[in-house]
Amino acid sequence: MRIAKNEQQGTSPERIGTAEWEIDHLMPMLRQIVSLHLEQTMRKELDALLGYAEYERKPQGVTNERNGSYGRGFMTRLGPVELEIPRDRQGQYRTQVVGRYQKREPKVNRLILEMFIGGISTRKMKKLTRMLLGKGYSASTVSEINKTLTAEMKAWFYGPIEDDIAVIFIDGVNLPVRRFHVSKESLLVALGVTKDGRRRILGVSLGDRESAESWRQFLAELKKRGLIAADVKLGAMDGLPGLETAFEEAFPKAQIQRCVFHKLSNVAVKLPASIKANCLSQLKRVFSAKNEAEARERANVWKEHWEKTAASAVECFFKDLDAVLTFYRFPKRIWKSIRTTNIIERLFKEFRRRTRAMDSFPNEDCALRCIYGISRNLDETWRRRRLWRGDPFGDSPLTANSISRASGYIEDENRSSNRILERSVSGEIQKFPENKEVALVG
Repeated sequence: MRIAKNEQQGTSPERIGTAEWEIDHLMPMLRQIVSLHLEQTMRKELDALLGYAEYERKPQGVTNERNGSYGRGFMTRLGPVELEIPRDRQGQYRTQVVGRYQKREPKVNRLILEMFIGGISTRKMKKLTRMLLGKGYSASTVSEINKTLTAEMKAWFYGPIEDDIAVIFIDGVNLPVRRFHVSKESLLVALGVTKDGRRRILGVSLGDRESAESWRQFLAELKKRGLIAADVKLGAMDGLPGLETAFEEAFPKAQIQRCVFHKLSNVAVKLPASIKANCLSQLKRVFSAKNEAEARERANVWKEHWEKTAASAVECFFKDLDAVLTFYRFPKRIWKSIRTTNIIERLFKEFRRRTRAMDSFPNEDCALRCIYGISRNLDETWRRRRLWRGDPFGDSPLTANSISRASGYIEDENRSSNRILERSVSGEIQKFPENKEVALVG
């Protein structure tokens, strides 16, 4: 019970008799039980190999025999234990209890991985592992443990795509990666949503520039892995350089939805502070219309009112008007889910939070492993919560005729006086509804 005596040293009188004190004194005994059990299991393995038990007479014709044991330290979830691993004379015995070069229980590795993924830097890990396991692991050891994620990561990011993907959210984010020096590198990410609302990361690519050629290669790789272009109905994205062109080439039958949130942000930059709140408040009403025709009418009303005082903002919005209103052509119950790229921005927020804890990634593999861990954790949440239920595309088929009817919709003149938009007699300004401001949350 040498360990127990060491742990008793320095115990304050206040802790004696508490649950913490009792557990601290139970841990050495529990570790001893684990050690004895594992050693007993290994001795039985050797008995089966040799054909006779310890202290029994060796059967006639058996040439192999026991050859003592050797000690090895092994880390368990209860803390470190010392094992005596038996040997045979001919060197045939290989225990299944502990791998040949295994130093830790798999759950210990998983604990360290989860802490790393959760945002704890490798340098802080030493203090935490000493508190939890009784032994502190250095930054280099943590990095070695993290390398075990490589195989899982490759299967996750680069395996075959077998789901029926209907919507793709595409965006890029800059991450600090150290090669010859620390620099910001673009991480291209594609997140897919199936027809019944299930989400998954389709692929990532680090080190490319956000150019048309980079996006073209990235999307082509997704198709090689099994993404069916004909099944993709929509691509939601920000106005990144070359992305829309590359997407149209890869998925000619799909439509493009420009992120509403990003477009409003672009407009806001071009507005003076004195009119920003009022102008944006009116502009947001474009995205709470009942259909595309009504949305276009509201957009024109907003244009007439603000064209003289905020010409650059109006121009910024109207140059992408068609793409920013695409979501109206789809079933209403999925409008909020597809009109912004908030779903992928949530992923990027986790990336940035994790990056702040370690300043930069030492290499590309480390960055991808960390991204994989974060993505896998989010995937567990996505499995429980779908964006929508059923197949909205099957319920309301997207055809050229239906889109045409939606675009050419004319509001009935006999609607009640509570029309959302109403031209004033002077024609100088439009009267907006008195309902609450619409929050554009994806």
